[in-house]
Amino acid sequence: EREKQFNCCTAMQQVLWLATYFWVGPVLIVVNKMLLETFRFPIFLSGLGLVFAAVMSYALKRLKLIEISSNAQIDTTFWLTRVLPVGACQAATLAFGNLQYLYTGLGMIQMLKAMTPLVVTAVVVVFLKQIPNRKVMLSLLAISIGTAATIKGDATITSLGLLLALMSTLTEAGRLVLTQYLLQNLKFSVWESQLYLAPAGALCLFSTSLLLEAQQMAATNALAEMSRRPALFFLAASLGLCVHLVTSYVIKITGSVSLKVLSLFRNGAVILYSVFMYQEPVSQMQMLGYTISMLGFAGYAKFKMDQDQEEAKAKSALAAVP
Repeated sequence: EREKQFNCCTAMQQVLWLATYFWVGPVLIVVNKMLLETFRFPIFLSGLGLVFAAVMSYALKRLKLIEISSNAQIDTTFWLTRVLPVGACQAATLAFGNLQYLYTGLGMIQMLKAMTPLVVTAVVVVFLKQIPNRKVMLSLLAISIGTAATIKGDATITSLGLLLALMSTLTEAGRLVLTQYLLQNLKFSVWESQLYLAPAGALCLFSTSLLLEAQQMAATNALAEMSRRPALFFLAASLGLCVHLVTSYVIKITGSVSLKVLSLFRNGAVILYSVFMYQEPVSQMQMLGYTISMLGFAGYAKFKMDQDQEEAKAKSALAAVP
């Protein structure tokens, strides 16, 4: 009886985590869009989120509410050569992502996220020499065709909007590759990642904001805008940390492949929201292209998992040979 109650409670907790995953990301997207309509400084806004994550992780560590298990010696050389490059890529991803809200519709931003596996695979092939198999390649081809159709179906998209989407995806791919190459032996937990990487990312963002946004912020008295809506800025910063925590836990209970499929449905919900709330037009060509991209994305997730499992088995078999 106790075991049944335990299983029931565990199932309910998992459902709650999944429900939280479905709303926390879209709410962050909508809040950022709302802020950037009047506070048009996306780099500075991105930095606030990383500062909040760094402060929270440090405070929880000091209060001994989280356990830091990594044995890494984070000295100056290690921080400059390993932590800072990964943090810089994370910062660039956030900055380019927020910049998109100024030049691209909310729905189109979500549609373009379908090309992420294509860019990640290209970076992995170039830098890590990991070649995808035929099924993965066909899935990537479907994503390419779908993305091209989606772009062609949007008459309002600009070259700058496309460039920002590509740079956001490219820097995220760079972060993944650098994490695997520079930090692969450390296996940071989600809190350790925030503790070590968030300050590096925040430093990069605020340095860039000082160069590119500070003069305009002073001219428009941007800090007064923050003082008028402190709750909304705090909500955006805290939701950014929540997205990392929830995503990490959902991966544990569902697996990374299931998470990718779930993200497709979540992005679809944001697209519908943009149509009804912001009256953003969506053409038949866009919907057809996005549907093809989603099918390719789902195939990529499945076939990439199969390939990774086959490679892991092959390595195990090779290691067992005397």
